[in-house]
Amino acid sequence: MNETIKADVNSNVSLLKRAYSREKRARKETEEILEEKTLELFAANYELKAANETLLKQQSTLVKNEKLAALGELSAGIAHEINNPLAFIISNINSLEDYCNQFSEITHAAQKVSVSEKYDNEVADNLHKVLDKQDLNYMINDSKLIFEEVKEGLDRVKDIVANLKSFSRTQSSDREDTDVKDCLLSALKIANNKVKYHCKVVKDFDPTPSIYCNKNELTQVFLNIIINAAQAIPKQGTITLTTRCSDDYIIIDISDTGIGIPEEILDSIFNPFFTAKPLGVGTGLGLSVSYGIIKDLSGTISAESTPGAGTTFTILIPNDTRMDDINV
Repeated sequence: MNETIKADVNSNVSLLKRAYSREKRARKETEEILEEKTLELFAANYELKAANETLLKQQSTLVKNEKLAALGELSAGIAHEINNPLAFIISNINSLEDYCNQFSEITHAAQKVSVSEKYDNEVADNLHKVLDKQDLNYMINDSKLIFEEVKEGLDRVKDIVANLKSFSRTQSSDREDTDVKDCLLSALKIANNKVKYHCKVVKDFDPTPSIYCNKNELTQVFLNIIINAAQAIPKQGTITLTTRCSDDYIIIDISDTGIGIPEEILDSIFNPFFTAKPLGVGTGLGLSVSYGIIKDLSGTISAESTPGAGTTFTILIPNDTRMDDINV
């Protein structure tokens, strides 16, 4: 009997040893598999992080390239915008120089009278001849107008340069409280030469709260759409800029009375490198970059169009974009 019990115990111990050995091997294999999968996951995460950094760099490059393309397309018009005020400034400066010479002649004649010990007819006649030769009232009034025009021209040049300087900045991380109306007006000034000759611009701005964003990038969005609107108007037409507010969003509409966008390509206009323009006109990146900028603000951009009647781009931006910036 004892021998039987002893044999059973030995058998159970042997079974337990084998079970423990199997469990130990299984645990070791599980740990090896887990370690292998952890390494694979770490490697995949590293590759994903590297790919994301590459995409961010490429996005930044695309934004810069689109800015350069927009500036290149506008450069001739910008030069024209600057040359116009410079031309009449130079012309007016020449007139002022002539007036100064005439004032000097009058002053010189008057000084002779003041220092003359004897106010004789010869000195008086000389002064009257000088005064008769000049139209003092005209010169004084015209000089005032010239100074006003020169100041206006210099302000125009300063304004153009300031807008270009602001637009050319590339730090996408620079965010500040921004009024969308200021961005629309800045974009309009940069694109002025594309617009002013054949487009009437209607501005209908309701008050909107400031949003926390990159002012230059938002200006770029509006500039891209305004240029597209101007190019869509072949002869004479109207571009309408509208801002309004809902409970959650600031709403910006940019409408034109141009040729419109065919329905079959309307869903593709925000795709990178897509363009319906002739070869050499546009890069096909403007609306794609604009879409990315608005998406980064947790907003949306869409277009509605009727061929032959015009297009309206609608941009919705949350009233509060600070939380999105913090979460990023």
